[in-house]
Amino acid sequence: MTLSLQTEARPHCYRCDKPQSMCLCSYLKPILNAVGVYILQHRREHRHALGTARLLRLGLASVHVHVLDLQGNGGESSPVALPEGAGLLYPSADARDLATLEEEERPAHLVVIDGTWAHANRIFRDNPWISGLPRYRLSPRKGSRYRIRTEPRRECLSTVESVVAALRCLQPDLEGTEMLDAAFDHMIDAQIAASARESAYFRKKR
Repeated sequence: MTLSLQTEARPHCYRCDKPQSMCLCSYLKPILNAVGVYILQHRREHRHALGTARLLRLGLASVHVHVLDLQGNGGESSPVALPEGAGLLYPSADARDLATLEEEERPAHLVVIDGTWAHANRIFRDNPWISGLPRYRLSPRKGSRYRIRTEPRRECLSTVESVVAALRCLQPDLEGTEMLDAAFDHMIDAQIAASARESAYFRKKR
């Protein structure tokens, strides 16, 4: 006699792409940002369970996510249509600190590379259409709250943390960015709690 065992799938939220028990939608209502955000995403980050670009996709009114399928050393020409006045948020040595800019010096749109820092460095290095953009950086007083991934330097933040901090510099009167902070913190807290429960389960099973 053969028994067929079926595991019932956990309820899933297809809006935020999370299990229903970890749904973030209550935190994510589009914020009316005047500074457009263009996210250039490494293809491996697209389906990463703890990627933060999806928080921006659901929490900002003006956001564009482009998955880059780059081969070899990229190219000179951009496969993505970036608007005039776009600036790259990237902590290179010659990048200008956003917090020190006068209003007329601020970029009209923000370009952000989404991926691990190794991926981001390679995308920046190998694609002149990205590295040729005016470059800007942040000077955060505190390190990243992304307690699951380790950032290489204090000024290296997760994608959602970087964009929120930059928007607060570029659009100081923008309301609602605290919702993105809350969604990010909830996602990390929920993942840490889920990992702890899973570890406890396997210890008990052993």
